[in-house]
Amino acid sequence: MAIGDVNSDGAPDLVVAEAAVLSYNDGTVSVLLGHGDGTFGTKSDFGTGINPTGVAIGDVNDDANPDLVVANNTHNGKLSVMLGNGDGTFQTRTDYQTEPIQPR
Repeated sequence: MAIGDVNSDGAPDLVVAEAAVLSYNDGTVSVLLGHGDGTFGTKSDFGTGINPTGVAIGDVNDDANPDLVVANNTHNGKLSVMLGNGDGTFQTRTDYQTEPIQPR
């Protein structure tokens, strides 16, 4: 889970990584836009790679819009990057291969 202002309205928003339950399929990140009073709107889901395990919010392309970086199943070593549109929505993911974690 990550907390950040993904729609630039000054209120904190929530982004939660959700793996596909009981299957080895692509997952989602759910974005819940904050109202600024401790409550949140209905979630919007955005597709990620296989079984996302964590998410970070940051401006990775220097356009002043918050983007999402999602760590997917650590055994396949992939990251999904979703560029933000500045309004709480995100573009289709781009996956990047990283070094997978080797089991001990």
